[in-house]
Amino acid sequence: MNTRVILNSVLVFVIVAALAGCIKVEFVNPNETGKSEFEVQAPTVAPTELPPTDEALPTATSKPTVTPKPEAVYVRIIEVLSEKFDNPDSDFGQNPNNWANEFYDAARLSNDNGAARFELYGDDWDLFRIRTTKLWKISEANIFESKLKLDSNSNNGQCRAHVLMQISVPLSPGKNWYTTCGLLEEDKFPAAECLVAYEEDNTNHRMAYGTEWIPINLGEWHTFRIEVNPLTYELKYYLDDELIGSYLPTDADELLTKRLFVYSQLHGCGDVVGHVDDILLARYP
Repeated sequence: MNTRVILNSVLVFVIVAALAGCIKVEFVNPNETGKSEFEVQAPTVAPTELPPTDEALPTATSKPTVTPKPEAVYVRIIEVLSEKFDNPDSDFGQNPNNWANEFYDAARLSNDNGAARFELYGDDWDLFRIRTTKLWKISEANIFESKLKLDSNSNNGQCRAHVLMQISVPLSPGKNWYTTCGLLEEDKFPAAECLVAYEEDNTNHRMAYGTEWIPINLGEWHTFRIEVNPLTYELKYYLDDELIGSYLPTDADELLTKRLFVYSQLHGCGDVVGHVDDILLARYP
């Protein structure tokens, strides 16, 4: 065999062997690195040390592009009414243009460090509440929020003590639809609850929906928020910013055509004390 042919064959073998070792494939665990199943890595060799070739050499694959998580989107709401009970010229800090008082015989009201304090006394069932002086369309106000605190209850289980926020919709004379969120104590068990009910003739109440009772402690502040979809009337209930329930009324089409009141209320029997603060009515733009 010709010497030149032998040398050329050896040279080809060397080049092929060199090319075979010029890249390295390494398998990685995607659970440990967050990379794809495998990646190709080029050796750390200076370009001048690579063997000459007329063909393009394989290159290292690029790492997967990581799409950054979108930033949180905050939806601006339009404030309709805000009550912080900081008016020094009213009996319990309220804006008298926004609220009307409704109470029975044995009730006291005062301002307690910038919050409204409602107090009932006596053995009989009693109630005190304030209500908005204006009736609202659901397109005007569909976010309702309030801080509530049930401080004490001495009725020894005779009846339910309840401090609450209520949205009430008059349907016809003597008939109302309403939804409430509040803090209650019944049979010495304090809890948070939201519900939907109908009232007829101011006495008969028929419950349509209720969330589970969530245990609470007396004397602690909690914030409730009710959101109403202004297109469907679907209700969503939040306790301290946590969703605790939702409900779509069967008569939503009728409710969409009606106006609503907002109440803040304390009722019970015996000596009952509750606090209310930071009432907000708002709507989405």
